[in-house]
Amino acid sequence: MVRQFIRSLKPSSDKEAEELAARENKADVIAGVDLSDKDPILSGILIDLSQRAAKNDGKQFAVMVAESLTSVTPMLDPPHRSAGFRVF
Repeated sequence: MVRQFIRSLKPSSDKEAEELAARENKADVIAGVDLSDKDPILSGILIDLSQRAAKNDGKQFAVMVAESLTSVTPMLDPPHRSAGFRVF
C-alpha cells in the first residue's frame, strides 16, 4: 500500500501523519545523539557541520561515479551539477 504525505502548516490530518512527522522531524538527532536538551546555538552549529560533511561526502561520491562512467559512456560537461531544489 502506498501512502502520500505532504508538508502542511496546518495541524496533522490524522494520528499516523502526526507520528510520521514527529519521527522525521528529529533534526536535533545527529548520528544517534539527541541534542534537543543542549544549547540551541551549539546544536545548530553541530547540525550545520553534520549537514556540510554529508554534502561534501555526496559531492565526492558523485565525482567518483562520474569519473568511473567517463570511460564507458559519454558524459555531459560538467558531469556533476547541483541546484537549490525545494522539497514540498
